[in-house]
Amino acid sequence: MLRLLSVLAAVLSLAVASKCPPFYDLKDGGKCIRALNLWVKGSLDTLLPQMNDQCGKDKATLPIIKSAQDQKMFNDIVASYPDIKDKSVFLVLGMVCNPSTHRLEWADHSAINYIQPPGNVNLNFDCVADAKHVVSRTWFNDWFVVDDDATLYTYTFLCEASPSDEDIDECGDYDVMSASKDWDKPCIKIFTDALSWRDAEAKCERDGGSLSTINSDEENSYIRRSANGLGVVGGVHIGAHESPVGSGKWSWIDGNGPIDKSVYSNFVNPFPISGRWSCGGMYTDSTAAPWIDVDCDSAKLPFVCRKQRK
Repeated sequence: MLRLLSVLAAVLSLAVASKCPPFYDLKDGGKCIRALNLWVKGSLDTLLPQMNDQCGKDKATLPIIKSAQDQKMFNDIVASYPDIKDKSVFLVLGMVCNPSTHRLEWADHSAINYIQPPGNVNLNFDCVADAKHVVSRTWFNDWFVVDDDATLYTYTFLCEASPSDEDIDECGDYDVMSASKDWDKPCIKIFTDALSWRDAEAKCERDGGSLSTINSDEENSYIRRSANGLGVVGGVHIGAHESPVGSGKWSWIDGNGPIDKSVYSNFVNPFPISGRWSCGGMYTDSTAAPWIDVDCDSAKLPFVCRKQRK
C-alpha cells in the first residue's frame, strides 16, 4: 500500500509540474512541443531567422538532441502528426554557429557531443565561412547537413520547451486571440467604456499595445463575438486610421499597412469616405462586422486593444 501511495504521489507531482506554455503540448518524454510549421519548402537562410525568433519568444529552442533516447523521442513526436508521419521529414535541429569558435553548438550553448549513428556527419566545418545546418531525417533515423541557401528541401520546424510548475499567464487580464493565424497568438481585450478613438488608443498604449489590427475574417469575427459577449452591440473602435489625415490612405496605428486591396480589409462600400472622418470603427451588431470611418474625437465607443504576448 505504501509503495502504491508513493507511485501515485510521484505521478501527481509530475502532473503538477507539467505545465506547458500556451500553444505547446506535453509530449511523451516530458517535453513541451509546439509545431511551428510541419511542412514548408524554402532556404534555411530565410526560414531559420523566422523560426528561431518564434521559438525565442516562448523561451524555447528548435529541437536539441543529446542522446539516442532524445532522437527516438523526436522521431516519435514527428510520427504523431498525421500530416507528415508518412513523409520523408527533415526536422531542423537547434544548432547555432558560435562566432568565436566558428563551430556549431546547441542553442543552449552546450557542445555537440552526440551525433546520431552511423555518425558519418562531419560537423567540423567553419560555420561562419560555410553556412550550413543540420537536420534529422526521421524517416531514415540519421542526420544530414544542408547548405543554408539550398532550396531543394522541405522542412519541419518544432519548438522545444521545458515544462514548468509555475502558472504561465502571458496575457494578464487580456485574452489570447485563439482565432489569429499568427504563430505568436496576440493578446486581446474589449473595453466597454465609451471613449473617443484618440483616448482609446492612449489607453491601449498604456497597456503596452494599440487599438487592434485585424488581419483576417477569423480575427474580425472573434472580435465581434467577444464584443457581443460583453453586451457591446453598437460598435467598437479599431486601429485603422487615415494617415496622413486627408490623404485618403489608411493604415494601422501600430505601423502595419497600408490597408488596401493587397491585404485583408472589411471596409464596406462606400467607407471609408474620403475627406470625412479619419478613424476606424467596427459595427458589432452584424455578423459581417463591417468597418466604417468615425470621427476621431467626437465618436465615443467601446474599443478593442491588442498586444503581443510577453
